[in-house]
Amino acid sequence: MKICIVGGGLAGLAFAVSLSKAVAEDRDVEISVVEQRDFSSRGATFGLALNGQVALQDICPSLLEELKNIGILLPTGGYMLPWYCVRDGLLEHARRCQNVTIFTNTSVVSATDKGVDDILVTLEETSADGTVNTTTVKMDLLIGADGVHSSVRSLVGAPPAVSSHTKCWRGALNDLPPHLSHVLDIPTGKMIKTESGLFGIFNFNTSMAGFVSWVATSKNLDVMTPFEALEGIEDSNDLTLAQGLLEASTQQEREFFTTLSTIPLNMETGWGGKGRITLIGDAAHALRPASGLGGSLAFEDAVLLTRAITKHMDSDESIDAALREFESLRFVRCQTILEDQTRIAESGYGTAAKSFKWTPEYEKWVFAGPDADLKPPLNMYVGDEENVAEGGAVKRETNHRVLAARPTSSSISLSSSLSSS
Repeated sequence: MKICIVGGGLAGLAFAVSLSKAVAEDRDVEISVVEQRDFSSRGATFGLALNGQVALQDICPSLLEELKNIGILLPTGGYMLPWYCVRDGLLEHARRCQNVTIFTNTSVVSATDKGVDDILVTLEETSADGTVNTTTVKMDLLIGADGVHSSVRSLVGAPPAVSSHTKCWRGALNDLPPHLSHVLDIPTGKMIKTESGLFGIFNFNTSMAGFVSWVATSKNLDVMTPFEALEGIEDSNDLTLAQGLLEASTQQEREFFTTLSTIPLNMETGWGGKGRITLIGDAAHALRPASGLGGSLAFEDAVLLTRAITKHMDSDESIDAALREFESLRFVRCQTILEDQTRIAESGYGTAAKSFKWTPEYEKWVFAGPDADLKPPLNMYVGDEENVAEGGAVKRETNHRVLAARPTSSSISLSSSLSSS
């Protein structure tokens, strides 16, 4: 079996490591990871929640221990980490896998699922001198793990990401100027409200000497720089601190921004997979960054998709049916958490009518990991008499049944350019 994973981020690498471990004795399984760019150290602060730890324990226990040793333990039991540390750890373990090959500077430009034996995948590799080499290969499976602006999502005709109308800048400093050394006294993190968003400071000094990262967000899309995003900070000391961190950062960090987007899950569009193509991580269910659950859900995807594929290999079940079963298992859980994180994110900007505090039952369900019950508890938030999510538990159960009954195979002809994630 030949499997092409598009995207060398957290979801793609976690799935590659997970599947490689599960099929280690099967020499006929070949896993290719295709990444559009080189592996740089750019990235935001990453929250490894308890459910992500449960999944990583299944995927790669030694990596989980490595991350715990360098992360900052949070009151929730999660860990705060630099994003690139998580990615680099997964990348190192993926490179050790004998049946995993990683291609960088390579894009998927088209894919045709013939509905018979294979998928024809056309790849474009850009060399250092700018030369583009195109090749078409046969694959048994195509996995879209290429982020919120996924090209594979476009290939299968799934709806594109939806903007949350929030600009975001990120940066990190390994060597603070003397006049900013007091930042290292901040306990773990500090969130400062601005007129149009938030400015966050994350202190990793206790585990990574002198390392600090920051994030600036703005709901005003007319704001052009992170300095403008600081407008409205009331405390002069906070304003001076935020400005100092921006000034000490690189020009690239001050200029590069993303517009945060999500990928809603609903009955009409479903998960997005089709035939022998499926989606994982942000390509399937990108969340608002509220409680650090996006990466952890991606790790859950990796575990459960691995189980679905190995189950198929050990039975007469078609691979199409195995992928649809995986999507059906994930739909309600990811939809519930996605909607929850949107509410919490908006309440952080002061646009929601109330704050949302999880009930103990819901918190336990969120943090349970890959083997959590399919349906969430009825009460999600303290003070609610019933699940506040639209449609409630009955609608969620109906969604699950309908998704499970979706067609398990199809013939599709697809073509698109790989976009930046």
